[in-house]
Amino acid sequence: MSGKTRAGVDFLFIHKLNTNEGMAWMGGNKIEGDSLRKLLKRANSLWINDTYWMLMPYKLRDPGVTLKYAGSERMGDYIFDKIALSFRDVGDTPGDHYWVWVNRGSHRVERWDMVLQGNKPPPESYSWEGWEQHDGLWFATTKRGADKHVIYTRNLETVDSFPAAEFTQP
Repeated sequence: MSGKTRAGVDFLFIHKLNTNEGMAWMGGNKIEGDSLRKLLKRANSLWINDTYWMLMPYKLRDPGVTLKYAGSERMGDYIFDKIALSFRDVGDTPGDHYWVWVNRGSHRVERWDMVLQGNKPPPESYSWEGWEQHDGLWFATTKRGADKHVIYTRNLETVDSFPAAEFTQP
């Protein structure tokens, strides 16, 4: 994972999932020791959050996910099946609750409502829009919140494999 901190410092985290192994660089400087352990924990949290925003429809059957049918609802010309999603002892925020809206006609997720752990209803809602297909997988490229907050997933690319040195250093 790479990006910039809120202060504008470049970071790179290489974290082997489901382990405490990895490397980190902040501002081009390699991080070691306790600071590395903290950054790897942060990298894991970012991975959990970001993959849910990008891949949620593919993660509905992950271990620890509980799904329940929450009825149907008509919005305009469309009927949606609502799936209530909760968690059992997984992730950083097992108290999060989601309602996934699946368009009965297209079979695509077009919205989710969420009450995050520690928050109270009403839920926050985000539409899932701009679906693109890449190598047989579908991705929503825009998640638009009722509060005008928008999350874009751009420049999607799928790969069959990575070069051996891909996850060794910046």
